[in-house]
Amino acid sequence: MTETFHTNVTGTHNVTRAFLPLLREGRGKLVVNISTTLGSMTLAPVYRGSPTPAYKITKAALNMLTVQYAQDYASEGFAFLAVSPGWLQTDLGGSRADLPPATGAKAVLDIVQKATPSQNGKALNIHVPGWEENEGLNRYDGKEVPW
Repeated sequence: MTETFHTNVTGTHNVTRAFLPLLREGRGKLVVNISTTLGSMTLAPVYRGSPTPAYKITKAALNMLTVQYAQDYASEGFAFLAVSPGWLQTDLGGSRADLPPATGAKAVLDIVQKATPSQNGKALNIHVPGWEENEGLNRYDGKEVPW
């Protein structure tokens, strides 16, 4: 748990804190944290069968870190988002995962390019056409992920 927390929360906090001075000088004050729907407390019953408690817990903490930054820096014009790239066929997701990494990456970039200050502090799911009403565990509908 400690190692996963260090990676998913402390590491993100340290990188964000280090880059804030540079981001303040730019026009695009957007920070996107890569999260997961597994970090949603509302969706926890859906993912009960996933044997990854440290991952789920630390991604929930990352979502709260995102909200804290969103509240603290909104007055400076920043927007902080948590984005779930989907269950990807990577070393972490494995070959049984839903989507190839390129699909998740493209969908995240679509969110980044369309992000607005009104989304500050939100957790967002990617949109993948054809996955909006998937009957399995995951839907990629482009909507806000419930906390």
